This record gives sequence, C-alpha cells and structure tokens, in this order.
Amino acid sequence: DGAVHTSVQDLAKWDENFYSARIGGKDFLAELQEQGKLTTGKTLEYAKGLFIKDYRGLHTVRHGGAWGGYRAELLRFPEQHFSVACLCNLANANPERRVEQVADIYLGSLMKPQEGAVPASENTKTPTGPTLTSEQMANLTGMYRNAAKENVARVSAVDGKLQLEIYGSKFGLRPVSQTQFLLIDFPIDAKLTFELQPDHARREMKLSGDEMIAATYQPVTEFVPSADELATYTGDFKSDELGVLYRLRVIDGKLKLVGISDSLGIPRTGLPMPNPLRPTVTDEFEISDQGSTIQFLKDEKRSITGFNLNAGGTRGIEFLRVPELR
Repeated sequence: DGAVHTSVQDLAKWDENFYSARIGGKDFLAELQEQGKLTTGKTLEYAKGLFIKDYRGLHTVRHGGAWGGYRAELLRFPEQHFSVACLCNLANANPERRVEQVADIYLGSLMKPQEGAVPASENTKTPTGPTLTSEQMANLTGMYRNAAKENVARVSAVDGKLQLEIYGSKFGLRPVSQTQFLLIDFPIDAKLTFELQPDHARREMKLSGDEMIAATYQPVTEFVPSADELATYTGDFKSDELGVLYRLRVIDGKLKLVGISDSLGIPRTGLPMPNPLRPTVTDEFEISDQGSTIQFLKDEKRSITGFNLNAGGTRGIEFLRVPELR
C-alpha cells in the first residue's frame, strides 16, 4: 500500500490519459470513475480509487496520498481540462488545501462563492458571529476522542479565541453560535458542533462536512504519566510485519521515537528524529504530525509487552518489545 514513486511530470501524463483514453480506453476510464452505491441507494463520493465530488460548484476528480513524511494530491476539473498536482515532503504540508488554492486562482471566476471555510487573510477583527465569554469558551475546551477512529482532537483558547488541534495541525474556529463553529483554513468546508450537559459540562463534539472526516468525539481526560510511568514505555520494539525496529526513549521528560531501522539495522529516513509521542488516554500516545497512534500492550503483571500502531486506514500493526541484552 502506498509508496508510489512519481513526479509532477508523470502525473501530468497520467492525468492527460483521462482525456485521450490512450491507455485503457474510454470504457475502462469511465468504470474507474463510477461511484459506489450503498444498499440504501445512497451514492458515495468514492469510485475505484478516485473521489468524485464538486468543489465550489465545479465537477472534480481527485485523490491524495500519504507515506512516511510525504503527502500528495492530484485534483482534476475535467470540464475545464485543468488539473493541479502537489507533491510535498513535509507531513503537515496539507496538499489538499494547496491544490484548491491554486485552482481558486485560475478558475475562481467560474466557481461559486466559498462556503464555510474562512481564509486566514480575512480581517478577523470584523465581528462575524457571537462573541463568547471566557466562561463559555472554558466549557468547550479540553480533549475529545473518537473511539471508532481512535484519534483525538483538542480544543483550546488562545488569545481569547478557540482553536482546534487535529491531525497534527491547528485551525481557528469562527463562532456561528455559542456551540457551533466554522473551521478557518481547514482543507474542506467543515463545521464543529458541541453538545453540553444541563450543567454546561461537555457531552460530545461533532465534526461535520466531508464524509471522510465526519465523526463524533467524546470528552476524555488527557493521560498525564509520571516520570516513572513514562520510563516503562521505553525500549526497542520490533514489527515482523513491517520488518522494522522502533526505538523509544525519554528525552527532556517526554517519550520520543528516536530511531527507525530495518531488520539489518539500517536507519530508515523520512521522519524527523527524535519525534515526540504525545499522551492521549491511558497507555495511548500519538505522533501528532503523522496522524498515527501507538497503543501499548500489557501482560497480566502490567508490564509493557509491545504496542499496536494505527496510521490512517492501517490499524493494529503489532510491535513486540525486544528483550534487553544483559
């Protein structure tokens, strides 16, 4: 899965084939773009390895990719015979938003006005919604977790404004009401809705918009391990499935991934080292800029035996602790 080596030039040739049908023929290319349907009759945005959706009123075909610290996105507007390819070697570069921003420049006159997303350049001093009190903001701040996706989101107040931290990036929140917010500069149009208890305690947070990101998050208490607890998570952990060794150490009071090597001991590159592991809930840490989580496994004596690595759609990759040489 993944790790396709290509270039913008090669992607341009691949993209042009959807017009010329030189390879595969028109029927094959049409089949690739045939959207899936559920038994309920609902048509999905996903086809065969491609997303078919509208962007600001224009028909698009697109797909992205991620591997290690690399990110990519190819966005095509077939009716305008216009495409944008973006290849990045930085994990939080957000190529999805970058290709849209390029398209906005070239095709903006043909597009519908932007809905939901708020550009960072907008004059944020101009009131566009209700102003929340410090108490109202405090009722919403904290960490939330989606049990199905096993990822977390953090809401905090910075300089009198709320912001959302998710998928390794931070986004400002523009209030529509006291419990509804639009995400500023999020890759797609998205809305955040909070539900509170009668005593104003957090009940849940819903992220809505694209079906790929839509999810409900429950409030959780962030795990704060002691120095002694943190030390128990250190060691070397091996995955026979991936053929790699992860080395975890405590540096400056934080658990960090300090190295990745293959079965021969040759270092793997592509990720910044050391990479901090941020605690989420008990025995779980996230590598924020990679969108990955590590869930530690324990035996009946409560000793760490290994961990499961979850990264995007890949889940449950088992790593076992390598016994220390004595």
